[in-house]
Amino acid sequence: MEALRESGVRAVFGYAHRGTGDAGRAEDEVRRVRSALLPSDDDLVTPALAAWGPVYGSVEAARADWALARDLAVRAARRVTARAGTTSAR
Repeated sequence: MEALRESGVRAVFGYAHRGTGDAGRAEDEVRRVRSALLPSDDDLVTPALAAWGPVYGSVEAARADWALARDLAVRAARRVTARAGTTSAR
């Protein structure tokens, strides 16, 4: 974060939960990073949530990430993948 700020570039910092699986979600940590490190939407470095898709946890966890991003008023980004043996078109 410090390097992004010192560089003077406009950047979006996407924060993600550690690990995988529903137990790896850490909403409190995401909230802490938003309030302590990225409190303003007007700075050159703005926050986003690198939200999980259901490939990393349950569908419920993915929905919870989108709701968390909405609650924190941050952008959400997600990598779209498919689990082995499934198709991406559903």
